[in-house]
Amino acid sequence: MNNFKIAWRNLWRNKRRTLITVSSIFFGVFLAALMNSMQEGSYASMIDNVVKFYSGYIQIQNEEYWDKKTINNSFELNKELTDKIDGVKEITKYTGRLESFCLASSETITQGALIIGIDPNKENEVTGLSKWVREDGKYLENGENGVLVGELLSKHLKLNVGDTLVIIGQGYHGIGAAGKYPVKGILEFPSPELSKTFIYLDIQIAQELFSAPNRYTSMALMVENQQFVDIANNELSSKIEKPLTTMSWAEMQPELVQMIDSDRA
Repeated sequence: MNNFKIAWRNLWRNKRRTLITVSSIFFGVFLAALMNSMQEGSYASMIDNVVKFYSGYIQIQNEEYWDKKTINNSFELNKELTDKIDGVKEITKYTGRLESFCLASSETITQGALIIGIDPNKENEVTGLSKWVREDGKYLENGENGVLVGELLSKHLKLNVGDTLVIIGQGYHGIGAAGKYPVKGILEFPSPELSKTFIYLDIQIAQELFSAPNRYTSMALMVENQQFVDIANNELSSKIEKPLTTMSWAEMQPELVQMIDSDRA
Protein backbone atom coordinates (compact mmCIF):
# COMPACT_ATOMS: atom_id res chain seq x y z
CA MET A 1 0.00 0.00 0.00
CA ASN A 2 2.84 2.38 0.84
CA ASN A 3 4.48 1.63 -2.48
CA PHE A 4 1.24 2.50 -4.27
CA LYS A 5 0.97 5.85 -2.44
CA ILE A 6 4.57 6.70 -3.27
CA ALA A 7 4.06 5.79 -6.93
CA TRP A 8 0.85 7.80 -7.10
CA ARG A 9 2.56 10.91 -5.63
CA ASN A 10 5.44 10.52 -8.08
CA LEU A 11 3.02 10.47 -10.98
CA TRP A 12 1.64 13.89 -10.09
CA ARG A 13 4.90 15.63 -9.20
CA ASN A 14 5.14 16.50 -12.86
CA LYS A 15 1.55 16.67 -14.08
CA ARG A 16 2.48 17.72 -17.60
CA ARG A 17 4.81 14.77 -18.13
CA THR A 18 2.26 12.34 -16.67
CA LEU A 19 -0.57 13.66 -18.86
CA ILE A 20 1.61 13.47 -21.98
CA THR A 21 2.61 9.88 -21.16
CA VAL A 22 -0.97 8.79 -20.41
CA SER A 23 -2.25 10.51 -23.55
CA SER A 24 0.42 8.86 -25.68
CA ILE A 25 -0.46 5.42 -24.35
CA PHE A 26 -4.20 6.04 -24.78
CA PHE A 27 -3.93 7.29 -28.36
CA GLY A 28 -1.47 4.53 -29.22
CA VAL A 29 -3.87 1.85 -28.02
CA PHE A 30 -6.82 3.64 -29.64
CA LEU A 31 -5.10 3.93 -33.03
CA ALA A 32 -3.94 0.31 -32.88
CA ALA A 33 -7.50 -0.83 -32.15
CA LEU A 34 -8.84 1.42 -34.92
CA MET A 35 -6.33 0.11 -37.46
CA ASN A 36 -7.09 -3.49 -36.49
CA SER A 37 -10.82 -2.83 -36.84
CA MET A 38 -10.31 -1.27 -40.28
CA GLN A 39 -8.10 -4.16 -41.33
CA GLU A 40 -10.67 -6.75 -40.23
CA GLY A 41 -13.34 -4.73 -42.04
CA SER A 42 -11.30 -4.83 -45.25
CA TYR A 43 -10.93 -8.61 -44.90
CA ALA A 44 -14.68 -9.00 -44.43
CA SER A 45 -15.34 -6.82 -47.48
CA MET A 46 -12.84 -8.80 -49.55
CA ILE A 47 -14.45 -12.12 -48.57
CA ASP A 48 -17.91 -10.72 -49.26
CA ASN A 49 -16.90 -9.54 -52.74
CA VAL A 50 -15.34 -12.90 -53.61
CA VAL A 51 -18.27 -15.05 -52.49
CA LYS A 52 -20.87 -12.75 -54.04
CA PHE A 53 -19.04 -12.80 -57.35
CA TYR A 54 -19.51 -16.54 -57.85
CA SER A 55 -18.91 -19.18 -55.17
CA GLY A 56 -21.39 -18.20 -52.45
CA TYR A 57 -20.57 -18.65 -48.75
CA ILE A 58 -21.45 -22.35 -48.88
CA GLN A 59 -21.90 -24.88 -51.66
CA ILE A 60 -23.63 -28.24 -51.87
CA GLN A 61 -21.90 -30.69 -54.20
CA ASN A 62 -21.42 -34.36 -54.85
CA GLU A 63 -18.59 -35.36 -52.50
CA GLU A 64 -16.40 -36.31 -55.48
CA TYR A 65 -17.07 -33.20 -57.57
CA TRP A 66 -14.50 -30.80 -56.05
CA ASP A 67 -11.59 -33.12 -56.84
CA LYS A 68 -12.99 -34.37 -60.13
CA LYS A 69 -15.12 -31.72 -61.81
CA THR A 70 -17.09 -33.82 -64.25
CA ILE A 71 -20.78 -33.69 -65.04
CA ASN A 72 -20.99 -37.35 -64.03
CA ASN A 73 -20.43 -36.18 -60.44
CA SER A 74 -23.64 -34.16 -60.51
CA PHE A 75 -26.78 -34.73 -58.43
CA GLU A 76 -30.55 -34.46 -58.74
CA LEU A 77 -32.29 -31.55 -57.08
CA ASN A 78 -35.52 -32.51 -55.33
CA LYS A 79 -37.97 -31.00 -52.87
CA GLU A 80 -36.42 -32.91 -49.97
CA LEU A 81 -33.11 -31.14 -50.53
CA THR A 82 -34.62 -27.68 -51.03
CA ASP A 83 -36.70 -28.17 -47.86
CA LYS A 84 -33.50 -28.93 -45.93
CA ILE A 85 -31.88 -25.78 -47.32
CA ASP A 86 -34.96 -23.69 -46.51
CA GLY A 87 -34.93 -25.15 -43.00
CA VAL A 88 -31.60 -23.47 -42.19
CA LYS A 89 -32.69 -19.99 -41.11
CA GLU A 90 -29.26 -18.42 -41.65
CA ILE A 91 -29.41 -19.21 -45.39
CA THR A 92 -31.08 -16.30 -47.17
CA LYS A 93 -30.91 -17.30 -50.85
CA TYR A 94 -29.42 -19.92 -53.14
CA THR A 95 -29.06 -20.92 -56.77
CA GLY A 96 -28.26 -24.14 -58.60
CA ARG A 97 -25.76 -24.57 -61.43
CA LEU A 98 -24.76 -27.19 -63.98
CA GLU A 99 -21.16 -26.75 -65.14
CA SER A 100 -19.06 -28.54 -67.75
CA PHE A 101 -16.04 -27.74 -69.90
CA CYS A 102 -16.73 -27.77 -73.65
CA LEU A 103 -15.47 -26.37 -76.93
CA ALA A 104 -17.02 -23.06 -77.98
CA SER A 105 -16.87 -22.30 -81.68
CA SER A 106 -17.66 -19.47 -84.08
CA GLU A 107 -17.06 -20.23 -87.76
CA THR A 108 -13.45 -21.51 -87.91
CA ILE A 109 -12.34 -20.36 -84.44
CA THR A 110 -12.59 -22.73 -81.45
CA GLN A 111 -11.79 -22.20 -77.78
CA GLY A 112 -12.24 -24.22 -74.58
CA ALA A 113 -14.83 -22.71 -72.24
CA LEU A 114 -16.72 -23.39 -69.02
CA ILE A 115 -20.42 -23.75 -69.76
CA ILE A 116 -22.56 -22.74 -66.77
CA GLY A 117 -26.26 -23.50 -66.69
CA ILE A 118 -28.11 -21.14 -64.34
CA ASP A 119 -31.53 -20.06 -63.20
CA PRO A 120 -31.17 -16.46 -64.45
CA ASN A 121 -33.40 -14.90 -61.78
CA LYS A 122 -31.90 -16.76 -58.82
CA GLU A 123 -28.34 -16.35 -60.11
CA ASN A 124 -28.87 -12.61 -60.35
CA GLU A 125 -30.16 -12.51 -56.76
CA VAL A 126 -27.08 -14.35 -55.49
CA THR A 127 -24.28 -12.88 -57.63
CA GLY A 128 -25.74 -9.83 -59.40
CA LEU A 129 -24.66 -11.31 -62.74
CA SER A 130 -26.78 -8.90 -64.81
CA LYS A 131 -24.63 -5.92 -63.79
CA TRP A 132 -21.75 -7.25 -65.90
CA VAL A 133 -23.77 -7.37 -69.14
CA ARG A 134 -22.46 -4.87 -71.70
CA GLU A 135 -24.89 -2.15 -72.78
CA ASP A 136 -25.38 -3.52 -76.30
CA GLY A 137 -26.83 -6.80 -74.99
CA LYS A 138 -29.33 -7.98 -72.41
CA TYR A 139 -29.51 -10.40 -69.51
CA LEU A 140 -31.08 -13.84 -69.90
CA GLU A 141 -34.69 -14.50 -69.04
CA ASN A 142 -35.73 -17.78 -67.43
CA GLY A 143 -36.12 -20.46 -70.12
CA GLU A 144 -34.62 -18.25 -72.84
CA ASN A 145 -32.56 -19.93 -75.55
CA GLY A 146 -29.37 -17.88 -75.65
CA VAL A 147 -25.96 -17.39 -74.07
CA LEU A 148 -23.97 -14.78 -72.17
CA VAL A 149 -20.29 -14.81 -73.15
CA GLY A 150 -17.24 -13.37 -71.38
CA GLU A 151 -15.86 -10.35 -73.23
CA LEU A 152 -12.34 -11.70 -73.86
CA LEU A 153 -13.78 -15.00 -75.09
CA SER A 154 -16.17 -13.15 -77.41
CA LYS A 155 -13.26 -11.17 -78.87
CA HIS A 156 -11.23 -14.33 -79.44
CA LEU A 157 -14.19 -15.99 -81.18
CA LYS A 158 -15.07 -12.72 -82.98
CA LEU A 159 -18.59 -12.80 -81.60
CA ASN A 160 -21.02 -9.93 -81.16
CA VAL A 161 -24.53 -9.74 -79.75
CA GLY A 162 -26.86 -11.53 -82.15
CA ASP A 163 -24.21 -13.88 -83.53
CA THR A 164 -24.44 -17.65 -83.15
CA LEU A 165 -22.22 -19.66 -80.82
CA VAL A 166 -21.68 -23.39 -81.30
CA ILE A 167 -21.03 -25.56 -78.23
CA ILE A 168 -19.58 -29.06 -78.58
CA GLY A 169 -18.77 -31.36 -75.68
CA GLN A 170 -19.68 -34.42 -73.70
CA GLY A 171 -22.88 -34.81 -71.74
CA TYR A 172 -23.97 -36.95 -68.84
CA HIS A 173 -22.45 -40.47 -68.92
CA GLY A 174 -20.59 -39.79 -72.16
CA ILE A 175 -23.54 -38.76 -74.32
CA GLY A 176 -22.55 -36.31 -77.06
CA ALA A 177 -23.50 -32.68 -76.48
CA ALA A 178 -23.83 -30.10 -79.25
CA GLY A 179 -25.95 -27.01 -79.81
CA LYS A 180 -26.21 -23.60 -81.46
CA TYR A 181 -27.19 -20.56 -79.41
CA PRO A 182 -27.64 -16.85 -80.14
CA VAL A 183 -25.43 -14.49 -78.15
CA LYS A 184 -27.73 -12.37 -75.96
CA GLY A 185 -25.07 -10.45 -74.07
CA ILE A 186 -21.36 -9.90 -73.50
CA LEU A 187 -20.08 -10.01 -69.90
CA GLU A 188 -17.52 -7.37 -68.90
CA PHE A 189 -15.98 -9.27 -66.00
CA PRO A 190 -13.13 -7.55 -64.10
CA SER A 191 -11.27 -10.88 -63.98
CA PRO A 192 -9.47 -11.76 -67.25
CA GLU A 193 -9.51 -15.47 -66.34
CA LEU A 194 -13.30 -15.49 -66.10
CA SER A 195 -13.76 -13.16 -69.06
CA LYS A 196 -11.93 -15.55 -71.39
CA THR A 197 -13.60 -18.71 -70.05
CA PHE A 198 -17.22 -18.27 -68.87
CA ILE A 199 -20.36 -18.91 -70.92
CA TYR A 200 -23.78 -18.82 -69.22
CA LEU A 201 -27.06 -20.27 -70.43
CA ASP A 202 -30.40 -21.11 -68.85
CA ILE A 203 -30.29 -24.20 -66.61
CA GLN A 204 -33.03 -26.04 -68.53
CA ILE A 205 -31.27 -25.39 -71.84
CA ALA A 206 -28.00 -26.63 -70.30
CA GLN A 207 -29.67 -29.77 -68.95
CA GLU A 208 -31.03 -30.50 -72.43
CA LEU A 209 -27.61 -29.87 -73.99
CA PHE A 210 -25.87 -32.28 -71.62
CA SER A 211 -28.74 -34.83 -71.50
CA ALA A 212 -28.85 -34.28 -67.73
CA PRO A 213 -32.47 -33.53 -66.76
CA ASN A 214 -32.84 -32.03 -63.29
CA ARG A 215 -29.13 -32.50 -62.57
CA TYR A 216 -26.85 -29.94 -60.94
CA THR A 217 -23.15 -29.82 -60.16
CA SER A 218 -23.51 -27.33 -57.29
CA MET A 219 -25.84 -25.21 -55.21
CA ALA A 220 -24.39 -21.84 -54.17
CA LEU A 221 -25.80 -20.58 -50.87
CA MET A 222 -25.71 -17.15 -49.25
CA VAL A 223 -26.06 -16.30 -45.56
CA GLU A 224 -27.12 -13.04 -43.95
CA ASN A 225 -23.74 -12.43 -42.32
CA GLN A 226 -20.28 -14.00 -42.48
CA GLN A 227 -20.45 -14.90 -38.80
CA PHE A 228 -23.28 -17.34 -39.60
CA VAL A 229 -21.31 -19.37 -42.17
CA ASP A 230 -20.06 -22.07 -39.78
CA ILE A 231 -23.44 -22.34 -38.06
CA ALA A 232 -25.30 -22.75 -41.35
CA ASN A 233 -22.67 -25.06 -42.82
CA ASN A 234 -22.66 -27.38 -39.80
CA GLU A 235 -26.45 -27.54 -39.60
CA LEU A 236 -26.89 -28.20 -43.31
CA SER A 237 -24.09 -30.76 -43.33
CA SER A 238 -25.85 -32.71 -40.58
CA LYS A 239 -29.09 -32.75 -42.59
CA ILE A 240 -27.92 -33.89 -46.03
CA GLU A 241 -26.83 -37.41 -46.85
CA LYS A 242 -24.05 -38.87 -48.97
CA PRO A 243 -23.04 -38.59 -51.72
CA LEU A 244 -23.83 -34.91 -51.08
CA THR A 245 -21.54 -32.73 -49.01
CA THR A 246 -21.13 -29.07 -48.11
CA MET A 247 -18.13 -26.79 -48.55
CA SER A 248 -17.60 -23.39 -46.94
CA TRP A 249 -16.04 -20.44 -48.77
CA ALA A 250 -12.82 -21.00 -46.79
CA GLU A 251 -12.53 -24.56 -48.13
CA MET A 252 -13.20 -23.36 -51.68
CA GLN A 253 -10.89 -20.32 -51.43
CA PRO A 254 -7.78 -21.53 -49.53
CA GLU A 255 -5.59 -18.95 -51.30
CA LEU A 256 -7.71 -16.12 -49.91
CA VAL A 257 -7.56 -17.60 -46.39
CA GLN A 258 -3.78 -17.96 -46.66
CA MET A 259 -3.38 -14.38 -47.87
CA ILE A 260 -5.46 -13.00 -44.98
CA ASP A 261 -3.63 -15.14 -42.41
CA SER A 262 -0.25 -13.99 -43.77
CA ASP A 263 -1.35 -10.35 -43.60
CA ARG A 264 -2.51 -10.76 -40.01
CA ALA A 265 0.75 -12.36 -38.91
